[in-house]
Amino acid sequence: MKYAICRVPVAPIRISALHETEMSSELLFGECAEILETINSEWYHISCQHDGYTGFCQASQLLEVGESIFNASSKKLIREWTGSLEWNGIPIHVPMGSMMTGMENGVARWNENVIKYSGSLWDPANIVRHPELIKKLAMEYFNTAYLWGARTVYGADCSGFTQMICRFLGINLPRDAWQQERIGEKLNSVADAKCGDLAFFSDVKGKIIHVGIILDPGKIIHASGRVRIDKLTEAGIINHETGLQNYTLASVRSLF
Repeated sequence: MKYAICRVPVAPIRISALHETEMSSELLFGECAEILETINSEWYHISCQHDGYTGFCQASQLLEVGESIFNASSKKLIREWTGSLEWNGIPIHVPMGSMMTGMENGVARWNENVIKYSGSLWDPANIVRHPELIKKLAMEYFNTAYLWGARTVYGADCSGFTQMICRFLGINLPRDAWQQERIGEKLNSVADAKCGDLAFFSDVKGKIIHVGIILDPGKIIHASGRVRIDKLTEAGIINHETGLQNYTLASVRSLF
């Protein structure tokens, strides 16, 4: 098996090995993937280490690495909106949530490349989940533009947003809303939910199409047009600007 690590701030993952095809997800700096296939020396067919998502990335945006880097135990996160690093002495900037794979004492070595970071890294394994922390993390993404397939503070879709917030809380979620809806304990109603629980929404056929994070009783933050806060009822999401219901509630699930 071959492995790779993302060497650019954000690498698009596409549904086929063509630039003009849909972006279905993203790899953030420092995230690893298995290389399933190399196509024309230009594309890798990959499986993401953190969620098993598969797709196609430009080979030039990834760095082929050995198993020791792929399996590195240190996978702390950039907590700043934009983290400033050095790549072989050259300044680079990466988004919040980027993974500093293998970094110890501010230094990581990926093959012959030396990555340095002087800031404090976020360790999801050593945090206490409480409402104030969850709200603070979620609000970092407030007003972020909705972007299909995206997972950063510069653009995110609904499940990319929830996946990243849960990453900071030490919870590894799958990529898509319908997959996330299978995780955790199903609650009886919105009234039973606490801050940090996830609410899922379906179309007329019952297919899960949307997800958001419950902040307070009757309040949800979610990516719809932009990351926004709206009213949550037992029926669904009520747009706070129009007063109209625009999503139908399917379930509420507790992850912790």
